[in-house]
Amino acid sequence: MAVNPTPSICSNARATSLARRLVGGEGAATLMRYRIDPESCLEVAAHGLDSKGRILLAFSRHSGMGAPSTDVLEEVRVDIRLESPDPRVRILAATLHYLGVLQWIPEDERDGWANSPGIPEDVAAVIEAGGALAVVNINRVLVHDSAGVAPVSAIAMKNYPVSPLCGPGVMGSLEAHDAVLSFPNHELRAVITAVVEGLADGDVLDERPSHGGCEHTQDRVYCVDVDSTGITLMHIGPLGGMSRIVHVELPAAATVEDVQATLAAAVSQARSHRVHPRM
Repeated sequence: MAVNPTPSICSNARATSLARRLVGGEGAATLMRYRIDPESCLEVAAHGLDSKGRILLAFSRHSGMGAPSTDVLEEVRVDIRLESPDPRVRILAATLHYLGVLQWIPEDERDGWANSPGIPEDVAAVIEAGGALAVVNINRVLVHDSAGVAPVSAIAMKNYPVSPLCGPGVMGSLEAHDAVLSFPNHELRAVITAVVEGLADGDVLDERPSHGGCEHTQDRVYCVDVDSTGITLMHIGPLGGMSRIVHVELPAAATVEDVQATLAAAVSQARSHRVHPRM
């Protein structure tokens, strides 16, 4: 079987959605102050966008970074990692990084920021606990996922609509993953095959010979991610077979019910065409 080459650019909608989600507060972020201390990497306690579109980073008072200089602009790098909530295995769904100019908010102004109605709740909580706050200005971000890498402008990212399925602390995201995992493994395999064969709307993000992996992961389908653009599924094939990652498209403004309906329709299409899951 011919192996499809791995795409080098992920789709604009999926990349922009990921960028909005990760900069907006999902995932785990770290800060590198590479002009001041290129060897250090600070853990960000909470991050997000306020109602004015400003990128906020909050740091625990126990971070050990010392008192930041509020009168100096810093050139920094921020990395954000998003892992799948699938409880059966640890999967890195996507990463994002950006270079920007950071400004620390003076301590006597932090309470005003924390009480602002447009600030993310988890960012406000860190500030109220005595943490530090910074604002970062950027031009673009780079998103890496199963399909490759894509640049996303800051304007496109900030203007992308927030999905009810996504967001830090949003139950819809976990409910959507649960909806996917409510389908039996063989039906999810059939969905992947339907996408590969063009019988269901979606894209093949990656396809390569399987190295087998751990025995308990072989021939299993995992839910890598769910957002407003679609469902990302990964099948780890047996040794000598193929492993695939596909993205199943969802309708606009998708709900948890749409996730279930889309997968059910793809399963039905696979059955009507007598699709047999590929190895």
